[in-house]
Amino acid sequence: MIGIDGQLPWHLSMDLQRFKSITDGHTVIMGRKCYESIGKPLPNRKEIVVTRNANLKVFDGVSKAKTLEDAISMARDSGETEAFIIGGATLYDQAIGMADRIYVTVVQRSVPDYGHEVTEISERTRTYLNEMSPWFRQHDWVNCPANMLNDYKSVFYILDRELPCNYGGIYKHNFTVGRPITLKVGLNYETGGLSYWTGYRSVYFDERVVGYARLSGKEDDGRGCMIATVEFTPIENDATNTLQQLLDAGMEFTLVRDEDQFKLLHLIGRQHYFGQPQF
Repeated sequence: MIGIDGQLPWHLSMDLQRFKSITDGHTVIMGRKCYESIGKPLPNRKEIVVTRNANLKVFDGVSKAKTLEDAISMARDSGETEAFIIGGATLYDQAIGMADRIYVTVVQRSVPDYGHEVTEISERTRTYLNEMSPWFRQHDWVNCPANMLNDYKSVFYILDRELPCNYGGIYKHNFTVGRPITLKVGLNYETGGLSYWTGYRSVYFDERVVGYARLSGKEDDGRGCMIATVEFTPIENDATNTLQQLLDAGMEFTLVRDEDQFKLLHLIGRQHYFGQPQF
């Protein structure tokens, strides 16, 4: 839940102060409903409203864009270094796979809707947030207690994308049973542990083995991550046949390290769906 009747379901003074501090001096991009719910200009921020309503009246200094991509281009052309997508749910759904950084506040309380109009993040956004582990680094955790100024206890943290989205991609044109595929796989040092890897490891898709992989090289990317070169060889079985059908249908997959094994995970628009924090 992120809203009730077009408004925030809670008052969290620390979170509002943090939002103001983080976005100060930057561009904020929002949908029409979000813009109308705010109801006033945001000081010292450039605002862009994504709407197809050419007749929408906006405050002086507020810009309009027909699409999210247009809004991002407008911000980039103005010299913006960090544009913020601030809602609502539809815009979050469109932007979630593009983000290099995600500012997350988890409010640790269920709020009853009492029959009101409730706004929630989409299932796609929720899935993405729940399954993004190896490619994002969590940092700057802050615990906010409940008190007179904050209705509920909350946790704030930042997720930074560690690697570009094209590592480890498996596509129809290079997938053939029995033929090795060479892939790049990004690993955080905390979970790297590749020095002892010898021989072949099973590769899983939907909890079933679809092939085997071996480490053929590794390098430091200079940003705190290790890039492993992995040779993946698909095998012939029912699971691989299912994978082949999905590839033929246009789906794409990425190879990721999960504990001591490899997994193939579905790519959406070349963006990843992966593991960690649960919402």
